[in-house]
This record gives sequence, structure tokens and C-alpha cells, in this order.
Amino acid sequence: VYITKVKKYKKVLEFICVLISLVFFTNYFLNFINVYPVQSSSDWQYGYKSIFINYKDRFSLYDYVLISNQYAQPYIFGLYYLKYDPSRFLKEVTRNSVDKQDFSSVKSFNKFIFEKITLDIIPEGKSLIFASITDKLISRSYKDVVNNLDGSVAFYVYEYEK
Repeated sequence: VYITKVKKYKKVLEFICVLISLVFFTNYFLNFINVYPVQSSSDWQYGYKSIFINYKDRFSLYDYVLISNQYAQPYIFGLYYLKYDPSRFLKEVTRNSVDKQDFSSVKSFNKFIFEKITLDIIPEGKSLIFASITDKLISRSYKDVVNNLDGSVAFYVYEYEK
């Protein structure tokens, strides 16, 4: 009698454990799909993706496109989302000088310039500028804002003619 009761409770206990595990996994999965992308969009440099997807049709209207390199190496996003020809990139690329760790980053290619945004680096001509929060051009009014998925500001967008 005792053995049959233990087997019966064991099956109920196994069912409860599986059910609890399923509930936890479902909660984790739904958070991973719905919450995580929003909360971590700034960490994954979502603003760079927005620049190259939402503004690519406007790039041709400007002599230069300046993009803050505050968060990462944004040229990678440009190459990917613009489907840029690698051989063309290799012919056009200019790099920053080598740093202490023997790395260099991309400074520019084509009409794109990737640097800390200041008024001093803006070349002659018409420029579209994407400045990070720390690079914001206080003396100028911005035309638009690029937001992360959580609504925080990724970049301020300026048009500037020199």
C-alpha cells in the first residue's frame, strides 16, 4: 500500500515540477523576445542601425555624413545595412592612427566620417550629422532625434552647411 501511494505522489510531484519549469521557461522566453530587446537596445547600438536604415535615402543629399563613434565602430553598421561593396570599401577607407593596443579604427569611407562630433571636424560643404548625447552640439538646434527602442536618445540629428 505504501509503495503505491509513493508512486502516485511521485507522479504528481513530477508533473508539478515539469509544470513549474514550463511556466518559468515560458516567462523567460517571453521576456527574452519582448522585454530584452527594448531594455538592451542601447547596449547593442540600435541607434546606428536606425541611422543606416531610416536615413539612407537622404545621404545622397549631403556632401558628408558625420556619425559619432561614441558607442562603437559605426562603420560596420554602414557596411552591413547599406550592403556596401567590400572591394570598394577597401579602396576608400581611411583609418585612425594605431592606439596603445595596436588597433586602429575606421575614420572614414566614401562620404561617411566617424569621429567625436565637434564643430571643428565638420568639412566644407553640406553635412548631415548624427551626434551622441555626449557630442551634442549645444550651439546648434537639432532637426531630429534617433531613439533607442526604450525611447532614450541615441543621436541628435543636425544639418550643417559650411
